[in-house]
Amino acid sequence: MRKESHQFTRAGWWQRGFSRKRRKITKKCLPQLLSLQRYVLLAVAAVRKWKVKQMDIVTAFLYGIVEEEVYMVQPPGYEDGTGRVCKLNKAIYGLKQAPRCWYNRLASALEGIGFRASACDESLFLMGEGESLVLLLVYVDDILLFSSSDKEIDGVQRKLTEQFKCKSLGQARYYLGMHIERDTERGWLKLHQGQYINTLAEKYSLQEEREVVTPLPSEFKLIKAAEGEGVESEDQRQFQSMVGSLLYAAVHTRPDISFAVGQLARVVQNPTEEQCGAAERVVRYLKSYPTVGVQYSASAQLSQKGIEVVKEKGSSSEKERCSFPVLLMPRGLLSMRIHHQFVDTSAWWEVGL
Repeated sequence: MRKESHQFTRAGWWQRGFSRKRRKITKKCLPQLLSLQRYVLLAVAAVRKWKVKQMDIVTAFLYGIVEEEVYMVQPPGYEDGTGRVCKLNKAIYGLKQAPRCWYNRLASALEGIGFRASACDESLFLMGEGESLVLLLVYVDDILLFSSSDKEIDGVQRKLTEQFKCKSLGQARYYLGMHIERDTERGWLKLHQGQYINTLAEKYSLQEEREVVTPLPSEFKLIKAAEGEGVESEDQRQFQSMVGSLLYAAVHTRPDISFAVGQLARVVQNPTEEQCGAAERVVRYLKSYPTVGVQYSASAQLSQKGIEVVKEKGSSSEKERCSFPVLLMPRGLLSMRIHHQFVDTSAWWEVGL
């Protein structure tokens, strides 16, 4: 039995997770949506011309059933003077088990409708086959529904509305910070983060700066500063915040800045004035092309293609090898990783002899 602290306002009653005693939670929490899975489904939807609709569960965590004993003190202004505590039967916001409780509740409801969880990703649920196939992708309380039939999607939405308070958002247009644009006549689906990029430029007061056509200048060299030669702590914190924001864009829809941001991320502990200026240049580059993103074409065949581009630089005896494994699907990017490793080519030559 545990006694928890709480907060209570006119808006609701939630648990203060920061005041809890630390303990080990052995049960698995809410599965996180794999980025690759998201792009795969959108690429398949573009090729097969599936409908993609979106819905949102209102106050999702409040539907979760608490499986263990959790007690909370009575909220201020509602004490009965007995000193008794409240036993939680359902989850509330702030409870560390709330995401897991909500996922279990949703998974149970979906299984009752006829869905089955995917073996490779517990955020993905499937129902039916052929023309009646429906795919459901969930991230906490945001849900995407994929199907070739509007009737099948509407049926699922109607059944979920019977169990939860839901908002039907129609055709998916904005999901997890990404704009989803689609032209069914031309047969393409595009993802971009225009709104996020404009907000980022405004945050760092760069919206009026001159446009640039490359993330970094060709003469830029990454040189780590010696101890005490970096910028002030306030500028360092801003640089770290800027690099983190750029990483978010690079991971989702802007692979064109991945190399530049990866370089800057290596000096976040002690950046120089030049490196801070380079980070601002990357933001200016994004602001110059805010709606550039990842696009999938329906005219392409549904197949995967892996490409690895290798760039070597340095002296003839020691080179820094940068590899870029790229996974493509209908002319659109699914996944890309950048690896850095130092290669001693003279050792290779000696072994060859």
